Amino acid sequence: MSEPSQPGDPGYSFPGIVPEPTPPVAVPPPPPPPPSMPMEPMEPTMPPPPPPGYQPLPPSPAFTQPMPTYPYPYPAQQPPAALYPPPGVHVPAGYYYAGPPPKPSPLPDQPREYHEFYRAPAFRAWKPWVAIVAATLAILMLMVVLSFVALAAGWISIDPVTMEPVLEGAAAFSVNNVSLALCIPVVIGAHVLVFRQRPGWLFSITGHFRWGFFGKCLLLVLPFELLSLGYEIWNGALEGLSWRPDTLLLLAVIILTTPLQAAAEELAVRGLLLRCIGSMFKWRWAGLVVGGLVSAVVFMLLHGAGDLWLNIYYFSFGALAVVLVWRTGGLEAAIAMHVVHNLISEALLPWSSLEGIFDRQAGVGSPELLLFVGLSLATAALIVWQARSLEVRNAAS
Repeated sequence: MSEPSQPGDPGYSFPGIVPEPTPPVAVPPPPPPPPSMPMEPMEPTMPPPPPPGYQPLPPSPAFTQPMPTYPYPYPAQQPPAALYPPPGVHVPAGYYYAGPPPKPSPLPDQPREYHEFYRAPAFRAWKPWVAIVAATLAILMLMVVLSFVALAAGWISIDPVTMEPVLEGAAAFSVNNVSLALCIPVVIGAHVLVFRQRPGWLFSITGHFRWGFFGKCLLLVLPFELLSLGYEIWNGALEGLSWRPDTLLLLAVIILTTPLQAAAEELAVRGLLLRCIGSMFKWRWAGLVVGGLVSAVVFMLLHGAGDLWLNIYYFSFGALAVVLVWRTGGLEAAIAMHVVHNLISEALLPWSSLEGIFDRQAGVGSPELLLFVGLSLATAALIVWQARSLEVRNAAS
C-alpha cells in the first residue's frame, strides 16, 4: 500500500510543516461539598431550685484551713515497741527485733477425735501426767475432808474390826453422791489449767455441751433401762418395800445428786483420763485402744467390787461408754446412758433397806448380769446409729 501523495488526501502532510499539538482536554473540577447546617448557640442551663427546707452542707475543713508550708508539721515517727529488744537480748547489726514468737494454740490445728484432742501445737509430753496426778491428788484430798466432816456429823461410822467406813442410811448415801459430784470442778480445773482449753472443749469437740443430742440420747436409753427395771420387779424386787422415815430425803438426794455423780464419773474417766492417755500416742488407733482399756479398767476398779460378774459388768459398761464417746465426739451420750441407768437402778431405794447397798464382795453378783450387759450393748448400738443418722461429728480441729 502506497503513502498519500496528493494534497487533500487523508493523512497527507506538507513537507517542512509540523502539525500543531492538540490541546489537552480540560477536566472540570469536582463540585464543592454541601454547606454544613448552621448551629444555633446553646443557652446555659441552670440546676433546679432546691426543695423547701433544704440546708446546704457546711464547707469541708480541708478546704477552709490553709495548707501547711514546708516543712510539714508531722509528729516524729517512733518505731513500734516490738522493735526494741527486751533487756539482755542482743540483736546483730542490720537486724531488728520482731518481738516474741506467738504462743502455740491449745486447740488442734488438724482434725482430731475426742480421745486425742489434746494433741495440739501447745501439747507437751509431760502435760497428761501432770493433769492426771494433780486431779487424783485433789480428789483424794477432797474425799478425806468430806469423810472427816461426815464422821464429825455422825453421818458415817467406822467398823471397829476392819477400821473401814460404814456407809448406811440416807446421810451416808448423800455423802457418797456429793463427794463424787464435787469432782466436776476438780476435773475441769485440771483441764483448763494444764491444757489451756475452755471447759466446753472437755464435753465435746464442738466446744460446748450439745443439749439437743443429749436429750435424744435420753429418750433412746430410757426404754432399755425401764425394761431392766421390769425384769427386777418380775424377780420379786417389790417385796419388802415400805414407807420409811428417810424416804423423802432419799428421793430428793437421788433426784438432785445422782445426775451430777454420773456426770462427774464420765468427766473424770471418759473425759480427762481417756484424753490424757489417748493423746500420749502419735497414732490415733493406739491411743484409742490403750486409752479405752485404761479407762474401762479404772472405772471397774473405782467401784471396788470383789465379785467376778460385777467386775465384768463394770468393765463392759466402761468400754461401751468409751465407744460412745469415740463415735459421737463427746460425753453427752455416755452421760445420758450413765444418768438414766443410775436413776432407774436407784428407783426403789427410798422404800427399801439401805443395809448392804455398797456390798460388792464375791458372791453378790451372778451370771444374769450378762443380760444387763446385753441391754447396754443394744443401747449403745442404737445411739451410734442415731449419731450417724444425725451426722454428728466425731472429729474437729
